[in-house]
Amino acid sequence: MAITNNPNKAKGIEARWRKEINERWRNFSAAIKNIPLKSVVSNVTQSEQQEIDQYMNQFLILSTSLLLSGNGAWQNKFQLSAYSRAVKRTNKQFNSMIPETEVARSLITQDGFNLNAIDDHRNESAFLLNRSREALQKWIAALNSEARTILFNNIGVLTIPEINALIKERISVSKSRAKVISTTETAQASQRGVIVQTAVIGAAFKDSVNVRWITMDDSKVRHLHASWHGKIFTQKQANKNLTISPWNCRCGLVPVIKNRTPARVEAKFTKERKLLLAQESNKV
Repeated sequence: MAITNNPNKAKGIEARWRKEINERWRNFSAAIKNIPLKSVVSNVTQSEQQEIDQYMNQFLILSTSLLLSGNGAWQNKFQLSAYSRAVKRTNKQFNSMIPETEVARSLITQDGFNLNAIDDHRNESAFLLNRSREALQKWIAALNSEARTILFNNIGVLTIPEINALIKERISVSKSRAKVISTTETAQASQRGVIVQTAVIGAAFKDSVNVRWITMDDSKVRHLHASWHGKIFTQKQANKNLTISPWNCRCGLVPVIKNRTPARVEAKFTKERKLLLAQESNKV
């Protein structure tokens, strides 16, 4: 398979995910401007502490309703879309590699895809959904905690506009972290969908079906991932790879049948891998 700048074929899904992040965080930033907060000019008194508590109670309500909304389950649609697309793409790519007579094509050409139809898919998608929800919950909890710290440390010292500016800056951090989730989990949903479906196909196919690692072929590729570019891994090996520096990984996977790739294709990937690694060395 030729190198591509979109190995997961999921840039559109990630773009829609980020669009929703932008909208949710924009609505949140606008909403907290309406929370009343009085300026004080002394150390925090008991009454002023109550003011902080009232502000943070509203802040928590808004962050929960606008940013989490069902404990982050709003992210599910993007992950499941990327996962499902990867499964269908794997089927199509596998079909292109074999004569029709070699496999029961009904196994791999079904247009519909039901996560609940195969235990491995159901378990893998549940793992991904839980992980992204937990990450978002963790980062929104950090936002609430640090906003309270900003208020407590600066009320009576800075003006209200200055405090609001600090809180706005902290909100931008949570937004950036949400975008890290979108990048990472879109890729992981695609990668893991390929791995599981390749295993499903391999269980029904007599030959050994593995996966090939494909990078984005640019200066942002990690050195370790560059060393994997074009290499063929078993499903177990590929799963292990995905646990190593997964954040912001943009690599993709494609199915391959062992010993069926022409030597010229393997030579092409070897050359690309050497160029990537040389590029990494030149950056040092």
